[in-house]
Amino acid sequence: MKKKILIVGLIILISLIIGIILFKNKDKKDNKDILYSINFGNTIIRFKHVDYVIPQNRIVIVEKSIDKGKTFESITKEAITVSMEPKFVFLNENQGFAIKKPKIMKDNGKYMGMYVTLDGGKTFTLSKINYDNPNIETLTIKDVPYYDNNRLILPCSIYQVKSDQSGYENVDLYFTTNDNGLTWNLMDDLFFSIKKDSLTNKGATFILKNNSEDDYCYGPEYILEKYVDNKWKEILLDEPLSWNTVLYNLNKKEEIEININWENSYGILDNGKYRLVKNNIRKKNSPESRSYTVYAEFKIGGKNNIIEIKKLSQNINEYKEYLEKDGRTIYLASNIEEVYFNKDKDNMTLKYYIENVNQKIEESIKEITNYLEKKEIYKDGGSTVYRSKEYDITLVKCNNMSGNKDIYIGDYNLNTDGITMCRR
Repeated sequence: MKKKILIVGLIILISLIIGIILFKNKDKKDNKDILYSINFGNTIIRFKHVDYVIPQNRIVIVEKSIDKGKTFESITKEAITVSMEPKFVFLNENQGFAIKKPKIMKDNGKYMGMYVTLDGGKTFTLSKINYDNPNIETLTIKDVPYYDNNRLILPCSIYQVKSDQSGYENVDLYFTTNDNGLTWNLMDDLFFSIKKDSLTNKGATFILKNNSEDDYCYGPEYILEKYVDNKWKEILLDEPLSWNTVLYNLNKKEEIEININWENSYGILDNGKYRLVKNNIRKKNSPESRSYTVYAEFKIGGKNNIIEIKKLSQNINEYKEYLEKDGRTIYLASNIEEVYFNKDKDNMTLKYYIENVNQKIEESIKEITNYLEKKEIYKDGGSTVYRSKEYDITLVKCNNMSGNKDIYIGDYNLNTDGITMCRR
């Protein structure tokens, strides 16, 4: 009998050892398949290898965790193919890049060897790198894109014959983009940026630098754009601005400062991500009629600007339907025009964030309530009231016995006595 027990014990022990070995091997394989990973608070985004394809390529997807890595979900709709030496980066939760291979060949006058995603890895598009050099067929992407003074830069290089024909040399090239990485062009001769420590919500000092050997001229006109829902939108005014016809000189290799106060035209800017656009910059004494445009990005507000509400004048406890999803409805108080959720430098409406980024109401609302104070929990099944004086917001999350799980959002002074809105 003892012998049988001993044999059974050995079998169990051997099974446990085999199980542990298999688990460790699986864990090692899983880690080997993770090609890139980055944390954004509780969120982890990673590129994962899922298969190989001939010749010498691999298939990758993006996985996302919103619980600090406890669970991961594949979010890529259509996997992408990269080489065995790819490079990856996510600059924020939405914008990421996957370099297929460092050296890329020209295809119809463009170099297309890098994927870009603007929705956190759900979809990918091939970037177009515009570079016209008849003596060069191969362009090397040296590293992943990065931000420099709010400007997105892609470092590249070419291998070409020296000007004195004495041999070959590597030449560094830097490309930049005005459409979040979809199209890249050589950095312009003109560089436009904001002077450090000059920014207020009423104006700023901008630096316009001429890196070329040509002389330019420019006028005083400009427009302001705001980044909302993953795109730049011009801030429209009731009356168009009028400008004088004076032209200013910008000589070769010159750097000038331009002081701009937009308070009298655009007013005091709300918190958010903006860019100032100066166009109608032209070369002096040149037959070409091309007009150059430069951009300088900046951000109003800091970390205390994660949640914003845009209010109207009236203050009535009535509600309007804002979004219906997952069998639930979000309502805004009648004095709230819009709710913004600013995450990772991206200014998004709450509706856009739920429909295009997070895609689930429960998780999206949790992202907001993490920044609010839980004020009251009702005994109707668990309806909860959250408030924040800092963000001037009240959020009511219904959860009563009759199955109402709707959400109501108003300003800090929203009347929630008896949470009658959850009894609808």
